[in-house]
Amino acid sequence: MKRLSYSQIDEITELLLSEYVGVYPFDTIFGFIGIVTPTVEKKIASIKNRKDEHPFLILVDSLESAKKLVKIPPAYELFVNSVWPGPVTLVFEKKEKVS
Repeated sequence: MKRLSYSQIDEITELLLSEYVGVYPFDTIFGFIGIVTPTVEKKIASIKNRKDEHPFLILVDSLESAKKLVKIPPAYELFVNSVWPGPVTLVFEKKEKVS
């Protein structure tokens, strides 16, 4: 994959921060990317013609980032810290209001 220049990275960052949606080639498929906001969720749902009750996969970089989006019982935090970062998928209930 071709490397991006710093100016291209800056441009992409500005677009994502402005609630645009992007397309990115992941390991096996292309996926939609964006900063998690209600507006971006609605845009991606519209693009995919997806109903509201179907949740999205959200990738995070830390336990702190995850805690802003989902409910993580305190008893699970030690386990989460023991497997992240790493190739592990964990599923949690989304918070009603994302902070």
